[in-house]
Amino acid sequence: MYRKIVKLMISAFLFSAFIGCDYFAAGSNLMAERYEYEVSIDSLIQKINTFNILNGVKLEESAFKIDKNSPYFHQGTIYDHSTDESYLVLIPTPIESPTELLLVSLKDNKSGKIVGVNQEPSNNQEIIDRGAVIRKFEDRILDKLGLEYHHTGNAMNKKYD
Repeated sequence: MYRKIVKLMISAFLFSAFIGCDYFAAGSNLMAERYEYEVSIDSLIQKINTFNILNGVKLEESAFKIDKNSPYFHQGTIYDHSTDESYLVLIPTPIESPTELLLVSLKDNKSGKIVGVNQEPSNNQEIIDRGAVIRKFEDRILDKLGLEYHHTGNAMNKKYD
């Protein structure tokens, strides 16, 4: 009987660790929308910096940085001059192919309103807003970078576009 209980407890622990590990992983960004590119991290960052400069952004404002509090990602902003909006994006630091780009949020620079993409929507309006941000990001930014990408959704396999 004792062995059955121990086996059951170990099984439950292993199952919960396997299922729940993404929730506890450092810098996992589970709800961020993910895009894959078959180019190096440096090439992707260069394309984004060029896009930003063509939109009137100074290079130092466009620079991607690795945050000391989150060393797992290059963090940067992509600017859309036509709408005065900024997209916060992350690029994971591991040098593996394909290179991933994560969409975290959209900021309307006029109003200061931020629409988060890196969290679970709590109501229907947030789902609608998130879908709109994803479509705008793809149409106004990603399609204009001149690189082929594949939208892989988010790590929780939830669709919002």
